[in-house]
Amino acid sequence: MASLIKQSGHYYLQFYDSNRRPKRKKVALGVKTKHDAEKVERRLTTAYANGKFDPWTDNPRTFQPENRERLSLSTALDRFLEDKAEEGLAEKTLDTYQGRVGRLIETIGDKQLETLTPSLLNDWIRAGDVTDTTRHTRYRYISAFLNHCVKQEWLGENPLENTNAPSKEEKLPKTMYAEDLERVCRAVREDYEDKRDRGLCDLHEVIWRGWAFRFAFYTGLRGGELARLRFKHIDGDRGLLYVMKQKNNKQQTVPLTSKAKEVLGEIPDGPPQMHVFGGPNSRMGSRNYTAWRNNLSRAFRKYRKAAGIERPISLHSLRHGFCTALAEAGKSAATIKECARHASITTSMIYVKMSNEHLKKEMEDVF
Repeated sequence: MASLIKQSGHYYLQFYDSNRRPKRKKVALGVKTKHDAEKVERRLTTAYANGKFDPWTDNPRTFQPENRERLSLSTALDRFLEDKAEEGLAEKTLDTYQGRVGRLIETIGDKQLETLTPSLLNDWIRAGDVTDTTRHTRYRYISAFLNHCVKQEWLGENPLENTNAPSKEEKLPKTMYAEDLERVCRAVREDYEDKRDRGLCDLHEVIWRGWAFRFAFYTGLRGGELARLRFKHIDGDRGLLYVMKQKNNKQQTVPLTSKAKEVLGEIPDGPPQMHVFGGPNSRMGSRNYTAWRNNLSRAFRKYRKAAGIERPISLHSLRHGFCTALAEAGKSAATIKECARHASITTSMIYVKMSNEHLKKEMEDVF
């Protein structure tokens, strides 16, 4: 006899046998969703009824039913990528998992999942010839992959579960400021005017890049989100911008500030399906979003150099600049998290720290 219970967000299975001491035995299932808990419950109660699992002596986290499918690392990786693709995980993230787990397989061989040990994995994760950031990234992706294997019951327990993640070298983002934006956009205008004078471009070609740079700075949009933005995603009456596909594939709204509205006012209008940013002949129809984003990124580096900015800022630095501006205005990490749509407040805290460093410098200049 067993009952499923939930305490402090975790699920447990409690067994009862009047002939055992203690009569009740509660075991942790190691899952946080009811769906996963019920799945483990069915497996353990069936094994208990058949006399193959004893909750008073066996560990439910490492218990392996006799009919469990034995998978190699490469087979588990293929199934993992299929599952995550169905869940809508971004293609770039899938490629990263493919690369990280693939390199693990290249190093240790295509071993069976159940033969993995903490020492074997940690020798690769914490290799001495890689940086702290790489060690941290390896741990994060491999651990997430193994957690999925446990969830799908391909593996009894994650070998890294009781292993601490390697410390990550903290790098402050390469941000840009309002004065940088003005210099870059001035370089765009000068390039546009020169090309127009020489008959090398049509009306509104080239100059649209400056509009895209300013809009990213005032909204915090990522490059891929700029690429996908269409006029139908803008609600001028409510002052909202609908981001239909973020990094996490979820939809969200972004408030339109007066500065962002000013930029939109300079852009030639179009039908709902038209892309907001791009040259006159590239705004309608389909678009390779990755290629478009990469082209805009290269253009940004070109204009950054033309503006005489030596710091290695990139297109993504416009988003960093948006977050930094919020922090320097005294906004909290919680506010920055909501405005920038960060997955974790830890990311938002970086900008608060950066702001404090900037303010410290300003104070030193005064005294």
